[in-house]
Amino acid sequence: MVICPPPKFNELATKIALPTVEIIPLVMGGNNTPHQVYLVRRDTAGDPWYGQWHAPGSVIRPADLRLAKGMAAVVKRILEGSEFNGIEPTNGFEELANRYDVDTVEGAVPIGLKSGEDMRGPVISPVFMLPIRQVGPLPEHTALYDLSSLPANTIEFHTKMITLAARAAKRLMAGRYPGLKIIDVHEQSG
Repeated sequence: MVICPPPKFNELATKIALPTVEIIPLVMGGNNTPHQVYLVRRDTAGDPWYGQWHAPGSVIRPADLRLAKGMAAVVKRILEGSEFNGIEPTNGFEELANRYDVDTVEGAVPIGLKSGEDMRGPVISPVFMLPIRQVGPLPEHTALYDLSSLPANTIEFHTKMITLAARAAKRLMAGRYPGLKIIDVHEQSG
């Protein structure tokens, strides 16, 4: 569902700090270490990152914040979207996160805050990691990639978020609190 057509959205994004949510979906491997990430290819004409790969996310909509669960509503909407067909969350992090009194949102663990300015304008986004597993065929514009071989055309700051999530998952699974990090974004428009 397109709430705002890309040209209008891109114009609006240059005028306000764009609040979004980013989710880094990780497939855990042997020894409870992350070994794959689920990515989505941007296929909307007019998108500044057309054809590039990124972690799933969404703009925070006013209706999300009007709901009783706020951030949980955004995360749930992302997880229930068509991009997540064939993927489902596992509950691999919740028990460990609870040990450190870290709130999870729909099973996702907060790991940082993305802030700065991307090609559209100023951004601010909570970043979550989420353990997942594949349960069926993936949509055409999505794929699982080994963390050691991300596509060359992965959006640069998404590569930073993926690296941060992989490190945070390793720390959490080793019984150490991963902490929250700031991911600085400073892109120049084309």
